[in-house]
Amino acid sequence: MDRRRFLWDWIDEHHPAAFKAPGYPRLKSPTLRAKALAALISHFGITSRHANQLRIGEAISRWLDSPDVFSPHLDEIALEMAIGFDWDVIAGLTQAERGTFLDRLDRMRDPFDASTEVRTTDGHGGASILVDASRRRLAYLSGPSERRYHLAEALATRRSRAKKVAA
Repeated sequence: MDRRRFLWDWIDEHHPAAFKAPGYPRLKSPTLRAKALAALISHFGITSRHANQLRIGEAISRWLDSPDVFSPHLDEIALEMAIGFDWDVIAGLTQAERGTFLDRLDRMRDPFDASTEVRTTDGHGGASILVDASRRRLAYLSGPSERRYHLAEALATRRSRAKKVAA
């Protein structure tokens, strides 16, 4: 279990109302943050000195300042919509969801549906060529070019790191 997942589960168990109020004001409480740090240190068997070196207190503050961004929980519906290249959904993915989204794209043979079926209008090769593109491909192409570039770059980086680790 990673630290972020432990933190969220600990808050759910010990402070269930913390995620209920809009804006999450209870997550801003210094008392809750101190208790969360102590629980995390205790659970993972980390010394206070080592926790300071790892800046775990700062990480907890960052996670609790933006819980919608740093939530370790996955929204499967959002992931399915992201796989279909709904660009508004992709922009709203949390870090954990974005990592899972990239993992799922990485496992696909053709993540951007680039391969298309080429055929002719008359079926004999003499007429103009038609290209059938999938809805996923069209949705991918409808996204802003800068975001498409960043997505393709993130996937390529992930794949090159995986090859280095495998080698």
